[in-house]
Amino acid sequence: MNSIWVALVGISALLLGYFFYGRFIERRIAKPDDRNATPAHKLEDGLDYSPAKRIALFGHHFSSIAGAGPILGPVAAVIAFGWAGCWIWIVLGGILIGAVHDYLALMISTRHKGRSLPDISGEVLSPMSRYLFLAFVWITLVLVIAVFGRTAASALTSTPQVVIPVLCLIPIAILFGLLENKVKMNFWLATLIALSLMVGALVLGLFFPISLPVGPGQAILIWFTVLMIYSLFASVLPVWLLLRPRDYLSIYMLFACLVLGYAGLFASHAPISAPAYAGFKSATHGPIWPMLCITIACGAISGFHSICAGGTTSKQLNKESDAKPIGFGSMILESILAILALLAVTAGLYWKAPSGMEEFSFPYFMESGGGGWIAAFGTGYGRFLEALGIPLALGITLGILTVQQFVITSLDTCTRLERYIGTEMVGKRFPILRNKWVITLIPISVAYYLGFTSAYEWVWPLFGSANQLVAALTLLVISSWLASLKRTTLYTLIPCIFMLCTTIGALLWQIPTNLSQGNPQLSAIGVVLVGLACILVREAVKQARRMKSEKRTPVNSP
Repeated sequence: MNSIWVALVGISALLLGYFFYGRFIERRIAKPDDRNATPAHKLEDGLDYSPAKRIALFGHHFSSIAGAGPILGPVAAVIAFGWAGCWIWIVLGGILIGAVHDYLALMISTRHKGRSLPDISGEVLSPMSRYLFLAFVWITLVLVIAVFGRTAASALTSTPQVVIPVLCLIPIAILFGLLENKVKMNFWLATLIALSLMVGALVLGLFFPISLPVGPGQAILIWFTVLMIYSLFASVLPVWLLLRPRDYLSIYMLFACLVLGYAGLFASHAPISAPAYAGFKSATHGPIWPMLCITIACGAISGFHSICAGGTTSKQLNKESDAKPIGFGSMILESILAILALLAVTAGLYWKAPSGMEEFSFPYFMESGGGGWIAAFGTGYGRFLEALGIPLALGITLGILTVQQFVITSLDTCTRLERYIGTEMVGKRFPILRNKWVITLIPISVAYYLGFTSAYEWVWPLFGSANQLVAALTLLVISSWLASLKRTTLYTLIPCIFMLCTTIGALLWQIPTNLSQGNPQLSAIGVVLVGLACILVREAVKQARRMKSEKRTPVNSP
């Protein structure tokens, strides 16, 4: 099948979903009111609470939620299940579940002083729900930091051309933050200066690749250490100085990536070589349901998005009407990126390569020493750009650099979110943990141990289920909040039930599977996650019954 039609239908459906379904959710469910002062204005402190321009906050939010997810998920899922099911889940999941989840999570947090959804669950569900949800999210973010840190370190090691552009973006972002907020330079002039410097850094990286004079294993650990130190300092700096400028500038790299990628796809007329359907059950991933919806998270729905929405983004929202393009819109754009990633490896690469072209076959990259999913995406993307006259080596570098930038932006956002979550969880009881350095150093230390010793490898297989469980529980909190406001819960409760069934189904399949494969620790974690979901669902049912009882109680009753 020609990849052009798959791309056109998918993009059109996603854009229509934004303009029509997004408008419906905004007017009937979210009901933003710009007369309400947002936390960015009411609680502005120059550190975490700081109102941002819509385009700047869009860049921050998208860069934070994207990371490697919308590329890794489709690449991993297409191996197991074929491209058709992946495409359907990205389009329908992104519109009906993911975008609604992200948008309403941002709105609820904005209405609750920029607090996280786990913290808010103490009000809409129960105090016990709050502590369980906060602890679970804290652990999940530690895993993200460890794995994203190792992923970024591996990319810096295997692709030395991206080292200078990645590192140079840090001082460029700080310069932009100072020009905008201290010098008060025109926003677009400051943007032009920063983007010019970024292009210069990219060119410099191509001519002067940096490789550490040690073996690959040692190089990964050195870069991982550098990234952990960077994340610690980046998470405690004022949000306007590094985090928001860095993410905002990264969005232009994404725009360039999307425009060039799809232009190359249309120019190449590349047919999809992968099978549309690879069978109901994969030997490596399990049954297509629920495991497809777990493998592809960020391209359709991801619990991590709600943590970002209720963490850094809600503290910078200038006005409530900005929430739809930032929350709903970022999810739609991420789904468009996921479709490009899906087509890069199914149409940009051969599924069964002709003789002499084995290095451009998708299975080649999945073999030992083939480079893995980052190299697969980068090469497929680079082959699209060849149709535009761009050299393959440059195209591959641009693709990998885009992934790398988003991985690192997610990395420092996660670290800042850990500071927020930790403070909400234990900061009131232990004054020393209100110190931003102390409360941040704890998760960084745990993530560093996991990443440095590779202990995370036996936990990571369950991260997909844990991440989607956060999404299901977030939808549960959103539905409870809407019910308390006497608004319809139909458009959040049905996705909530679907995601709960999907997540619990995946865990129930993984528990005996891991046990039979000699991984009792994974099975134990799975049991804990199922128990957590059941407890929080029970608290939601109890709260619904209380609300129903209060509604039936006569006004003049004692």
